[in-house]
Amino acid sequence: MKRSPLALSLLLIALGALALWGSTRLAWIDAVVAADQFGVQERTLTGAKWSPESTAVALGLVATGAVLMFTRGLTARIVAAVALVLAILGGLSGVMALAGSPDGSRVHSVLTNSDAVARTSGVSDDEGTVPEWAEVTDVTTQPAGPALAAGGALLALIGAAYAVIRPRPAAARADKYRTPGQLREDAEEAEAGGELAAQNDSGEAAEELSEQDSDRLLWDSLDAGDDPTASSDGTR
Repeated sequence: MKRSPLALSLLLIALGALALWGSTRLAWIDAVVAADQFGVQERTLTGAKWSPESTAVALGLVATGAVLMFTRGLTARIVAAVALVLAILGGLSGVMALAGSPDGSRVHSVLTNSDAVARTSGVSDDEGTVPEWAEVTDVTTQPAGPALAAGGALLALIGAAYAVIRPRPAAARADKYRTPGQLREDAEEAEAGGELAAQNDSGEAAEELSEQDSDRLLWDSLDAGDDPTASSDGTR
């Protein structure tokens, strides 16, 4: 069955958003930290911690996809362009994580900030939180999460680009511009229709006059004492 351009765009955008959200649940970064307080430990950063914007981008893609279902023409192009930008932003973190080793200072910042949040919310684990003075000695990228994010962003990018190129056409307007040739044809059709109506009216008028004349002759015959039902030879 042939899919419409809108259905294909929405499918790609939805799959991209789902992949971006799924990537936030996977491990992105493995880091080894050392501190006198707890020695050497290995910590894992998920996509939700390393790339928190991925969740926001996924929600934004879902929202733009929903809006695309109810828009046409130029408005649909603008909404699709917004989805295009979101897809690009959503794929940056994944591509950068795959392209090279993450920055150790950022890893340290994310670790200390996430542990501070854990302490505040009362969900810190028994391994001990990472203090500010801890040192990040090794960083390793887990490719599955970033690859899923990059792939999802690519799907959403293709879907959004397709929606920009082939949006749902705008609804036809009753007062849309008509070319001089179309106006001339409409005028000729209206004129021909008017002439036909005039001929029909003339025929009806003539028939009505004929009936009136017949009625008048009938009454004249009765007034003269003649039998209008009699034939010309006097028989009935």
